[in-house]
Amino acid sequence: MIALFFFGVEGAHHEDLALIMDKMGIALRAGQMCAEPLMDRFGVTGMVRASFSPFNTLEEARYFISSLDRAISMLK
Repeated sequence: MIALFFFGVEGAHHEDLALIMDKMGIALRAGQMCAEPLMDRFGVTGMVRASFSPFNTLEEARYFISSLDRAISMLK
């Protein structure tokens, strides 16, 4: 099982968010995810995708959240 989720942050471009997270050691996918009609329907230019696996630790999940908070604060 893979926990896969997509998200966007109001006021932050998805590519910028992914780039900052990459500098923190977290790889994310940003863009339209081969779902341009769906993105158009919701009025967004793209989203960020993250995935976790059963092998990720709780510490890694905490690092993801704290890094995401830092990245968002840099972009706002």
